[in-house]
Amino acid sequence: MAASKLKSVVLTLMILLLAHRARAQQVSHPLDALNVSEVSAVVNILKRAGKVDKDTLFAAIRLKEPPKSEMWAWRAGDPFTRTSTVIFRRGPKTFQAIVDISSAKVITVVEKKGVQSSILISEWRLAQELTIKDRDWQKAMRARGFTDFNRLFCSPILPGYLPGRDYGNQQLISIRALPGHR
Repeated sequence: MAASKLKSVVLTLMILLLAHRARAQQVSHPLDALNVSEVSAVVNILKRAGKVDKDTLFAAIRLKEPPKSEMWAWRAGDPFTRTSTVIFRRGPKTFQAIVDISSAKVITVVEKKGVQSSILISEWRLAQELTIKDRDWQKAMRARGFTDFNRLFCSPILPGYLPGRDYGNQQLISIRALPGHR
């Protein structure tokens, strides 16, 4: 088996093992990270409420920590509620939702105007692919002595906050090309 194929098989097995362990994870403390079943529940709760659809992109689904007063009062074995903060995009709009996992209810969904969510893996890969296929970019790389585009790695980077600029609904990404293997 080729080394790259072996790496792929090993990586796949590790991901499956981690997913299995996460599924089996029991939540025993209010500050435990969300497990796989809780993340799935959050998405399903939002779907049932009509807040997300098949085209929705999720930038973050994480535990919303309980108030400190609840944590100070909590004792091992006491029941506790689980709540999640969710950042998602529907088209060009970014939303923040609070979902009560314990009661399977959406508490709030608020559009966050003037912000962009973090870059998603699918967008990161697309930015790499589009950059490497771009003829003007290829010409610029050739002028710098790079001719084997399979040996260049393009790293999309968000440029950060740019005050006073209105880019509308565009997601801004800066690309840095690095020698190496893709």
